[in-house]
Amino acid sequence: MLKTDLFEEASGPDQLLFNLPLIIDDVVGIDISHEVVRQARLRAKEHGADATKYISCDVRCLPFKDNVFDIIFSGSTLDHFPTEAEIVTSLTELCRVLRPGGGLILTLDNSSNITYPPYFVMKLWMRLRLAPYIIGRTIPITRLTQILDEIGCDVEEKTAIFHYIHPDVLIRWLEISLRRLSRGKLENMIMKCLCLLDRLEKKRTRFLTGRYIAVKAVKRSGFEQSAL
Repeated sequence: MLKTDLFEEASGPDQLLFNLPLIIDDVVGIDISHEVVRQARLRAKEHGADATKYISCDVRCLPFKDNVFDIIFSGSTLDHFPTEAEIVTSLTELCRVLRPGGGLILTLDNSSNITYPPYFVMKLWMRLRLAPYIIGRTIPITRLTQILDEIGCDVEEKTAIFHYIHPDVLIRWLEISLRRLSRGKLENMIMKCLCLLDRLEKKRTRFLTGRYIAVKAVKRSGFEQSAL
């Protein structure tokens, strides 16, 4: 399995790769930032996880042979690039290293969300240092499905997840603050609210309310890639 960033392992509350080796033999994690990789390795050591295959590289030019991974997980990694062309290049590389019949699980920012701000607003957030990370471009679900088809991957499932308004940093700050201030007393109420919001994923309007689009795609056998 390949995971396309190590941000959560380095500093976040979720550490997917720390637990995966218990059920998956070969786990590789990459990140373009040398510092993020270093921090992820340190935290992996604290959790008793194997970080020997945490490496720093660019997803637009992967240092792996063709057809080597059964599963690739890319959780909102590619939407930090400033152009659609770079997202397409990254997707092409991911498809190249994915084995025929292998699965790609991908999430991106959902530009169809009714509270999704214009890009110039997000650029202003970054200029004012209100964003904790670089906010890049994204691709609508219809265009993403088309691109994946062109590079040899069939989309088997697609949806929108995490149904809350922008900016998500504010929502997360509010959630964390309520948990800390209430010292656990509001935990049940917070969980009920989050569960109610998750029900929106079953609605026909889910692409208008979801924070991210999510797809599961499978690489076709015998497909030869060409430059898009």
